[in-house]
Amino acid sequence: MVVVGGGPAGISAAIQSSRFGLDTVMIERNEVGGQLRTANLVENYPGFPDGIPGRDLVTRMREQLEGHPVEIATGDVTKVATGPSVVILGKDDPLQAKSVIVCTGLEPIRIACPIAPSITHIIDYDIDDTKDWHGKRVAIVGGGEAAFDRAINLRGGIIAWARHGFEIEPGRPD
Repeated sequence: MVVVGGGPAGISAAIQSSRFGLDTVMIERNEVGGQLRTANLVENYPGFPDGIPGRDLVTRMREQLEGHPVEIATGDVTKVATGPSVVILGKDDPLQAKSVIVCTGLEPIRIACPIAPSITHIIDYDIDDTKDWHGKRVAIVGGGEAAFDRAINLRGGIIAWARHGFEIEPGRPD
């Protein structure tokens, strides 16, 4: 069994596959845990009535995963081809399996727009990048839960949160 993706769904699939006695390989492009690693506080996961920081939840998931004979491989999967067997293609050698579970999740989209010269740092989405920005003037460009979570992480600063149609104009003072 090959599980493509190492977020919560991929971790769950890999654990369950190995529990059924299947030789399991989980392929993750970045760090195991996916975007859950960047969550400030997860309040909708059962068993944690007061919430749990995303990194802490990922640590617990990883500990549980490590208790099973799952091979964790790092790589980019570019294609899954079916036939008599499933062939998983990426930059490395092809990997053949009888079955594949695709749990690829989402990836933040970088905006393509001119940035004012006075902007010296861009935080993509990793929670660790925000530690030194508490109480400072920032702009959050994006929408949905991830942008709102970053706004909460940066509490104390002046925050502009834009959902759609936002433009950053170079040299604009505010």
